[in-house]
Amino acid sequence: MTVARLLQEILAVAIGGSLGSVLRFLLSRWVQGIAESDYFPWGILTVNLVGCLVIGILFGVLVERFPVGPLTRTGIFIGVLGGFTTFSSFTLDTITLIYSGAYGIATLYVLASVGVGVFATGVGLSVVRLILR
Repeated sequence: MTVARLLQEILAVAIGGSLGSVLRFLLSRWVQGIAESDYFPWGILTVNLVGCLVIGILFGVLVERFPVGPLTRTGIFIGVLGGFTTFSSFTLDTITLIYSGAYGIATLYVLASVGVGVFATGVGLSVVRLILR
């Protein structure tokens, strides 16, 4: 890969990521305001579910049906959707493993991502709380 190509990809991810992050913020804030709930993260749940629906649609359209170039895919999938929610990438990876027949690996991936992810977040928070007592 050339330096120019790498810079193009970085720019595509940066622009897409900025857009996705702003969209995540706006949708999450809007939904949470409608829900009027401090006890359940309706906004982020909505973002994650919308991101999953959108990545499925876009993968079907832009990769399987009407393929676009790798730079466009990078900007959309890694940039926009990565900025919007990485959960959508996680679910696409899982579905891809399932469709390829790798059920055990898909199960391990889900358990590790969710279980170990929640555990790691708890450990990180606990360490900070211990240090900053």
